[in-house]
Amino acid sequence: MHTMAAIPRMITSRYLSLIVIMFCLVSTFFFLLNNVQTARNAKIVDLPSARRLRLPGEFSKYLKPKASGSYCKMNFGLPTQLAYAKNNISGTPELKESSEFRILYNVIESQLGDEDPGVTYVTQLTKEFVLYLAEIVRYWEGAVSVAVYIPDGNPKDILQSILHFCYCIPQMSRLSLHLVFKKDSEPSFYLSKPMPPQTCEANELTRTSINSNSSRDTKPHDPTNWYPINVCRNAAREAAKTDFVLVSDIELMPSKGLASRFIDMTESYKCEAPNCKKRIFVVPVFEVDSKEDLPRNKRQLVNLMRDHKAVYFHQLTCVHCQKFPGLDQWKESEPGDIIKVSVRCPLAHGLVISV
Repeated sequence: MHTMAAIPRMITSRYLSLIVIMFCLVSTFFFLLNNVQTARNAKIVDLPSARRLRLPGEFSKYLKPKASGSYCKMNFGLPTQLAYAKNNISGTPELKESSEFRILYNVIESQLGDEDPGVTYVTQLTKEFVLYLAEIVRYWEGAVSVAVYIPDGNPKDILQSILHFCYCIPQMSRLSLHLVFKKDSEPSFYLSKPMPPQTCEANELTRTSINSNSSRDTKPHDPTNWYPINVCRNAAREAAKTDFVLVSDIELMPSKGLASRFIDMTESYKCEAPNCKKRIFVVPVFEVDSKEDLPRNKRQLVNLMRDHKAVYFHQLTCVHCQKFPGLDQWKESEPGDIIKVSVRCPLAHGLVISV
């Protein structure tokens, strides 16, 4: 519901945005599918079958900590503390200083090379979803901008988990991290003896955080205790350094090569009209049976759909709600090597991408 409500907000953005139109999964995590098997600037570790890796981030146990330093560019005194001035704190993109929330941008700052495809994966999370971050940076080939909501002013748990990945996953260099908090609950963080992990296996804090009480929970009839999803999403989007952003949720796994292939596709759909900045590209999303290996290309996905083990989002609960135009033709067409626009929606300035 939140994502659908956010689409009009994306249309008015100064960015030309890629929109993912759902965020609930049947499986632990899954992929938007295409047929590309390699990606620019992506170094994926050869790992055991997904059936033996049941939790997101579990692949990190096959990695080794960096010999010295961290893969992340840390600011404001990290990894030992958060040391920032009042002028480092910003209001929200929409309401500025009149908002009840504040943002500390670029606690961790992305480091992008010349081969960066030019699309930022924009998302938000709370500590119980931090394991998914390891999967996002692993499979997304470009920058990742994440806003973290700190409801109580104590970011220790989530920062320790993210810092753990900073020492282990090379792709964490693409991450920019931003803290969102209530204006009367400024975050504080201090570690007396921060040390790199001895192993890259998810530490106990990280493993248990996925089962912790959700920061998104709200108390009945308490309007002061709610998860500001659009504030977080727009903060992460505002911090993106690229013209294109993929607005998603942390549980959604992108296919390999999606960013670079999207940029290649835009060369065929250039627009000079005044309304170009209001265009959106909608990426179809699928749900996969949790007992199945994650499909890695279109052919595998279509085979699962024919075996009734994969469906487009909400197909089992609302057949027409998320059924995208051209679905049957898409299933019958050959995968090919390029992303195509399957249908245009001129009134909404929208383009549905066929991957």
